Amino acid sequence: MEKRKRLKGEILLSGDVVLSTAPQKLSAAIRFVTKSDVSHALLCVGPYSAVDATADGVHSHNTQRLLFDSTQPLYVLRSKVPLSSETLLAIADFARGKVGTRYSIVDALKVSTRTAPKASRQQSCSRLVAQAYASAGIDLVPNPDFCSPEDIKNSPLLTKVCGATENVSDSLVAAISASEDVPLHMQSVTSMALAQIREIKPSIEGLNDVIQFLRKNPSFDLSFLAAFRDSGYLVAWQVEVKSKPWQYIYEVFDQSEETDGEKKSYCQNVIEQYDGEVRRFEISHANLKEYLQEAELATFEALNEINLKMIWLLRQRLELAERWLNTNN
Repeated sequence: MEKRKRLKGEILLSGDVVLSTAPQKLSAAIRFVTKSDVSHALLCVGPYSAVDATADGVHSHNTQRLLFDSTQPLYVLRSKVPLSSETLLAIADFARGKVGTRYSIVDALKVSTRTAPKASRQQSCSRLVAQAYASAGIDLVPNPDFCSPEDIKNSPLLTKVCGATENVSDSLVAAISASEDVPLHMQSVTSMALAQIREIKPSIEGLNDVIQFLRKNPSFDLSFLAAFRDSGYLVAWQVEVKSKPWQYIYEVFDQSEETDGEKKSYCQNVIEQYDGEVRRFEISHANLKEYLQEAELATFEALNEINLKMIWLLRQRLELAERWLNTNN
């Protein structure tokens, strides 16, 4: 089995940019065109969470499940100037708001021209990172709409983070492969829902488009609701609860095989990330509540129920983390 490595969750911060490569033909083409050793860019929106654009579209990932060939280049870049919490939240919110957006191979390969026409509404990996930063008023590159991973690598605003990767044992690789990949499940149901919705309205890209389209076209409400229901999107949160009971049941967490140091690190991370995590669902909840006053659409009701459920689940994780730390001094 080939040796693998992964990112160190305890080292990563929201706003970090990860640059990597892959053996696929598209990756090789991008590296050739840009004369670079990297072909992919990924944006961290938390120590254990990241968003990127691949051929499957824009989706989120658990950074601890991302495995890389130990011989391949892997860089973690961070802003040279510490960013405020509001700036980091704005960057993360932009990236998350693009979830579900389709990938543009054409735009990804146009980065070498520097004279490309206006960018499409679809995404490429480096465009997503650059646009997310630009949304917070930070220009990593001259043109956020058309840039390459190499452009981001050479950004004067970023610096390399040392010691951000670790080797992964064969047993850990097997354990990761055998465990439930919750972000992958979320990616699947999101893609299915949007595919069905695009059969009705082809111009829709991400989930935000769905909401704004319905505000202007409420007659599509039940058709869109059916897409979310049929795909399993409305109950996708149940997968994480079932696959990770230790996040919600104190006794299961306390009696797990992890060391006290690992448990402490997890609990501290939950507390540190809570405000940012819950904020995005609270904002979405407030927006949908406002839209429901405009029109009582069933799709808005269903999506808002998910927001309330996620807020409740985050609160359960927080209370478990605080209880364990208090109990263990």
